[in-house]
Amino acid sequence: MKNKFRLGYGITGFILLIFLGMIYAWSIFIKPLEMEFGWLRSQTSLIFTISMIGFCVGNLAAGQITPKTSPRVSILIAAVVIGIGFIASSFTSSLPWIYISYGVACGFAVGIGANTILSTTLKWFADR
Repeated sequence: MKNKFRLGYGITGFILLIFLGMIYAWSIFIKPLEMEFGWLRSQTSLIFTISMIGFCVGNLAAGQITPKTSPRVSILIAAVVIGIGFIASSFTSSLPWIYISYGVACGFAVGIGANTILSTTLKWFADR
């Protein structure tokens, strides 16, 4: 597909993937959470494990959602869910809460967003 806007789409996809990469900054939060709540490393490590499972499920969900709607709808869903997940995580007071808010919600949203961005953006550069 040749399109005069494809460079803009590529740059937009790049910027969105940078924002979605915030989920990988988990290591920054481990020590403060352990100190604040007295959680063990095995408990805080499970949060990231859950988010990676959510990421995989989100990728699968994007494969079902995007063809039936549009990439715009998939990205909007990802943005809303990751926003809710990060906001809810900021109010954490228990492990189950952060397992769901950060692990499930944020991981799922990043999976949807990353899959949608990559699969859509790459179509614009098929000749490259």
